[in-house]
Amino acid sequence: MPHKQLHAATRHLELKSRNNDIKLCHTAELVYAESENSKYRGSTFTSRVKAVSDTPILVLEENEHLLTDISCVRSTIRLGVTSWTRHVETVKACSQPEGCLVVTSHIGCNDDGERGLYRVQGINYRKADSTVILNVERVSWKKSFRSFNIDFGYTENEHILRHHFPQIDTRQALPPVNPESIDPSTFPLPTDTPEADSATVDLSFQVLDIDFVPSILGDIPFEIGCKNCTTSGSVTLSSGEFDITPEFSFGNLDQGIDFIQGGFVELTVDSFAARIELEASPVASVAFAQELIVLPIVGFVIPGIGQAGITFAPQISGSFELDGCIDITYGFELEVPDGSSVRLDLADLSNSGTTGFENTRLASLPFDADFGIDSLTLTTAFQPRIPVGFSFLDDALVAEVAVVVDLPSFAVTLTPLTGVDDQCQPLAGAEEATENLGTGTNLKIEPALAINLAVEAELAAVIPGLPDAAFATAVTLLSTTFALPTACVPI
Repeated sequence: MPHKQLHAATRHLELKSRNNDIKLCHTAELVYAESENSKYRGSTFTSRVKAVSDTPILVLEENEHLLTDISCVRSTIRLGVTSWTRHVETVKACSQPEGCLVVTSHIGCNDDGERGLYRVQGINYRKADSTVILNVERVSWKKSFRSFNIDFGYTENEHILRHHFPQIDTRQALPPVNPESIDPSTFPLPTDTPEADSATVDLSFQVLDIDFVPSILGDIPFEIGCKNCTTSGSVTLSSGEFDITPEFSFGNLDQGIDFIQGGFVELTVDSFAARIELEASPVASVAFAQELIVLPIVGFVIPGIGQAGITFAPQISGSFELDGCIDITYGFELEVPDGSSVRLDLADLSNSGTTGFENTRLASLPFDADFGIDSLTLTTAFQPRIPVGFSFLDDALVAEVAVVVDLPSFAVTLTPLTGVDDQCQPLAGAEEATENLGTGTNLKIEPALAINLAVEAELAAVIPGLPDAAFATAVTLLSTTFALPTACVPI
């Protein structure tokens, strides 16, 4: 699905503010980042996971500066301690009546870039080399925590990736040549800058002089296609947050989105513009819909926790109502203001909002037509769909939230008239304008443009006793109509 791979990381400031004693917590705050940014001072894409448990948690990376060694051998985690006092402290921390969870990010305990989660089942002490041995079993994130808060976005705060370097010996004042005692505050920094934002979808594409596939029209003798369908710009999955409860109850079934206790997703659109110019030869009333292109999914993966992705699927739909036949070229141009955004409230879609789209610039393109009609009414909508999909905790929660836009919805009525002036008003002495059944004098063009923006949500969750729980909802966020002047052109 998405391809931005996040890695276990540490905020640089947290390396300087670690505790002086072995500490347990009930909320593990775990950081993931796409790249290190301590050297080049740029931004990096990060995610923070706050996992809450009723069981005490020992996050080893927050205590590793107090230990001489951390290693995982078969079903044990071995912690080197510097003194008997530290031994007593470590044993006490891991001997809680309700048990103890251990979060690792160390070589041999989990894959590089990931974190492992273990439950302590017993404790031993090897006095010969001052090692506390924890007998452990690997457990799942979903079953071990009662709630998760997951946020993501770009930040300029300095982050260091937790690569699998050999462990530190805190008794050394300076790092020796021996690679087995590397100070984590001096992790190697990257020599290059981070790659381009891979949570950004490039919306640029162009289709020239292409007919749509006949299957969308069935047996109707009708040709339609893009003379020039071009878009440019980008959409970015810029930030978001999820509050998730892994164990769902039957009390939630009337409101599927309550699986997500809170949170949001924000999409930002930059430099988006489109020219949609169509050619058509209808000989009967007909409706059509055509998907123009589907772009690859981009997004990010949090190892062991979940993933989220975004794509862009533009569609053109429309209809013709006519008496006669016509060859016509028509269309519109649009430009969305830079920085326009949609913020989707995941707990209550009706609280979602938009910024900037209401100021979209729209213009209809000149008509070029050969007529043999009494009248023609046509509608066309450029309908980009921007789905954001995500799954968390071994697919316990799988959801898609999509922004669906009529950008714009375009309607026009064409009527050939005789006995009218250049404003399509009846000439002096004429009681009323008459429709021309053959070659008219003037063509009256009555256009209308509208923008509609809605969000749709589809969620599926694994609930004990109800394996196929699925929910869907939709909310309209913006609906705006633009009045356009009636045109009158000679034909």
